[in-house]
Amino acid sequence: MYRNNPIQKLALTLLLLGAGALAVWGQSTRVDAASLVRPAGSAGNVQYNNTSGIGGSPNLHWDNSNAGLLIGQPSSGTARLIVKGSNTNNTTFAFQGFDSGDAERSRITNGGYFQGAGISRIGFDYSAAFVVDARLYQPTSVVSTATSGSTALVSLAGGFAPTSGNAVMNLVEVVGTVNQTGGANGKTRMLYLAANALSAANLYGLETVGGFNLIGNGSVPAEVMPRLAVVGLGNTAGTNAFCVYNTSSHIGLSVRDDGHVGIGNAAPAYPLDVSGNSGIRLPLGTTSQRPAGTPAGVLRYNASDQVFEGANGSAWVSLGAAASNYTEEISPSQITADQHDFSPPGLSTAAILRLYSDGTFRKITGLAGGASKRRILILNTGDYTLMFKHESTASAAANRFDFDADDLFVFPKEAVEFYYDNTASRWRCLSKPGSGDNLDYVTTGCFRHGVAGSTGSSITQGDFYVKANSGGTGSGTGTTPFAASGMTTGTSATGNGSIGATSQYVRPTAFTYLTCSYSTYVDALSDGTNTYTTRIGWLNTAIPSGEPTHGVYFRYTDGVNAGNYQFVARSGGTETLINTGTAPTTSSASPQSLKVVIDPSGAQVEGFIDGQSVGVITTNIPTSTNLGHYAQIQKTAGTTTRTLYLSGANFRVVTNTRR
Repeated sequence: MYRNNPIQKLALTLLLLGAGALAVWGQSTRVDAASLVRPAGSAGNVQYNNTSGIGGSPNLHWDNSNAGLLIGQPSSGTARLIVKGSNTNNTTFAFQGFDSGDAERSRITNGGYFQGAGISRIGFDYSAAFVVDARLYQPTSVVSTATSGSTALVSLAGGFAPTSGNAVMNLVEVVGTVNQTGGANGKTRMLYLAANALSAANLYGLETVGGFNLIGNGSVPAEVMPRLAVVGLGNTAGTNAFCVYNTSSHIGLSVRDDGHVGIGNAAPAYPLDVSGNSGIRLPLGTTSQRPAGTPAGVLRYNASDQVFEGANGSAWVSLGAAASNYTEEISPSQITADQHDFSPPGLSTAAILRLYSDGTFRKITGLAGGASKRRILILNTGDYTLMFKHESTASAAANRFDFDADDLFVFPKEAVEFYYDNTASRWRCLSKPGSGDNLDYVTTGCFRHGVAGSTGSSITQGDFYVKANSGGTGSGTGTTPFAASGMTTGTSATGNGSIGATSQYVRPTAFTYLTCSYSTYVDALSDGTNTYTTRIGWLNTAIPSGEPTHGVYFRYTDGVNAGNYQFVARSGGTETLINTGTAPTTSSASPQSLKVVIDPSGAQVEGFIDGQSVGVITTNIPTSTNLGHYAQIQKTAGTTTRTLYLSGANFRVVTNTRR
């Protein structure tokens, strides 16, 4: 209206100059520019210098009703400052902060992450983890004054419930190395309450200290070093250091500060106090698994003896009678082959085994199921003899029989009872209730008297004779029973003699078992001047004149096998040898026992010296030939008398069929 009227322009100019002059001179006046200047943008837009005029935009808006500044046209919000980002990713930002050197220090991404450049980074995301790269630190005290409900200084409201896969959720995860460089030697605490925070009895801490976790305010002796240590509230019966409850608030386990442990009760009156009406289980193990020594007061269950036992400081003592689980009587199928580690169905609970075999000599070399104090009765219900082999390596050591170097036979309709010696891990013969060595099946003989023979003649003593040949003389060292008898060579360089069987026995293969034992010693060892040979065992000749054609025996002479006994199996003049490593003895106080066993199978022979096996031979075994048991001496050089002594001898022949 003033644009084209010069007079009006002049009047307005004077008016403004006058108002300015009044203001200068301290006088007030009011200029209402509402009708003179129109604001930019819409109502509520913040005005800004837009170079040539005043600008206004909905992207910079003042919400006067909520007293908040809005940037980016957010649709809602009541905060003092509300910023709407340009998108939803984490590569663009809704906020950035710089220090005085124009270095960016913090930002808020459009994806909702707060990032503190160079200091820390905290990410909040509905599908990601809460990640701390360096340090999250609250420099000032934050105190909660809540008197009810739940409160937390740090709270994670999200959950973790994967529906597939094998995801792992770490609420707090430390990936980097902590306190492992430089001179740092502090503590790493996953959860720490400082000592001055434990000002009430119901405050507890969890602290990682040198490899163990500590709950409570206290210290743990260095020699203990557990993975989890709990320091109680005292050292009396009035407080507990540790308790476990179920969801119904029933106590499961409690550990009192005075060391008492309660199971099922929170106030144990004894070092171990178990409540309930069920039972407790003591440690269970075999005799060999006992704790070292005999620690007084220790209780356990002995699985070998099937009895509770306790240590009294010097020995283990049974606390009751052993329970027997062996009550059954079983009848396994017919035995048609040799049995090793014999374990028929039902053996684990059997007290009686009813056994029978087919028509051949069948052996059982071992029996499974051995346990301390176990007894088992074997009944032979068949028509053929059963043989139980002494210390046979065909069965495991713990299943073997120990009959003092003798094999054992159970004849038809007879029985034997075995007892398991858990200390030796062997089955032993406890009793044989039948007729013993049934004369229908067994021929036995023994020699126990001191007798003398003469040149070219024999003197029979029961089933043995003493015979001198070719210049030798039989000489008894005493006339009382059990005195030693001797066979001398005399002064002849070829003197010889025998003590043994009156005749040779027929040994049909698979029907006869042969064994003989001689307790013997010599007056002097053979040497290069006075040379002789002894042969003791089963031979096919009674008069020694060199090596027999057939036999199974021990042989000795000097200069052969370093002067030690050889165990020999000889058939048709061909022999197999075992070098025993044992020399003859010259001690009358300690004679040696030489035993030779011929198996009824004809497949093997075995020798024993003083009850110990020297080995098994499986070749050149004489079969179907006449053999007798003998102790022989044969001189081949020298004129000094040499004597072979016997302090006793016996033999046994067992047949598989009734004679």
